[in-house]
Amino acid sequence: MVGQTTISNLSVADAIQMRSDADKLLKRLLAEREVSEERCNENGMRDPIKQVTGASAMDVAVEETRQMIERLDALLAERAEDAANEERPIVATIAQKLPSAPAKATMGVAR
Repeated sequence: MVGQTTISNLSVADAIQMRSDADKLLKRLLAEREVSEERCNENGMRDPIKQVTGASAMDVAVEETRQMIERLDALLAERAEDAANEERPIVATIAQKLPSAPAKATMGVAR
């Protein structure tokens, strides 16, 4: 997980790339979580971590990835605002072209 201090020191290009990578990771995690839940259901098994903590390891990974995306989005919005104030429209234009963050889902809710 990338810390807040590290994120605020990223260049705009690095933040955009990290945001794109995090979005791809989130999609893979969501798909893998669904497969894992289906396998458990088919085999009549329960996730022992989820039984104890209320959230599976995949649920935690999904939530942490969403939080990272939110922090990157906030950083990019801040940088876009700074660029607009400094009359550097190219950075603001790039930031506006980013995919929007996926809709939040409650952690641990089976799909």
